[in-house]
Amino acid sequence: MQNNDFGMFTQEGNQEVAALMMRVREYFEIDSHATWAFVQEKLKEISTDERFEEATDTDVNERCFSWLLFRESEIKK
Repeated sequence: MQNNDFGMFTQEGNQEVAALMMRVREYFEIDSHATWAFVQEKLKEISTDERFEEATDTDVNERCFSWLLFRESEIKK
């Protein structure tokens, strides 16, 4: 997953999630469980804004997790 399409309904929503993911990417390799828990908590916070209610949808979660895994695999190359 090389783009920043996180399955949000709007470009603004994708940008909001992309900003979160950029903040946590370097921590995933250090502690993937804590980082993923942090991402899920932040997605819940984002979803409290009615413009971004879908932030906790399964599709968004899966895309975020895949994005982190892709970044981790790129770092290890």
